[in-house]
Amino acid sequence: MTWKVKNRVDIFKNPFITLTEKQSSNLKFGEHNFYCIDFPNWVNIVPITSDNKLILVKQYRHGLEEYTLETPGGVVDPGESPISTARRELLEETGYEGDFVSLGKVAANPAIQNNYCHIYLVKNCMKTSNQNLDDTEDIEVVLVDMDYLNNYIETEKIVHSLSVVSILKALNYLKK
Repeated sequence: MTWKVKNRVDIFKNPFITLTEKQSSNLKFGEHNFYCIDFPNWVNIVPITSDNKLILVKQYRHGLEEYTLETPGGVVDPGESPISTARRELLEETGYEGDFVSLGKVAANPAIQNNYCHIYLVKNCMKTSNQNLDDTEDIEVVLVDMDYLNNYIETEKIVHSLSVVSILKALNYLKK
């Protein structure tokens, strides 16, 4: 029994998000209003150096109002491919480049969001430039030995859910 969207009304809109009320119906449940957030797609990058260090970034997150340790990433700009975004964001946030492998995509939060997060493993990363940060970014690059990653996840040093799933997908890929 699928839901049918009968009407959409934008409740709030700015350059970053759109909050939409969806008037939907289903034969079993009748008519109901649901609220969804329209976000652009984004990328998460799991960059690993040739000496087996994961490149993470530490930055302030306004939602949690604290600094988090996470994988580099960012929003896919209109007209830009996810792989181009991943290359750009890795270089801007960390100054590193390497060999990219697509690990697929995951839905960020399909209950209320319509976007996907494209995940890339980057092997043989090398520092090729300085960071080139946006005006509001203050990012510290942190190198973590790959042997400690599970501990970082288990002890909640990394709490960003999309970073956790990106790291786990990369670890599974590397086991093959």
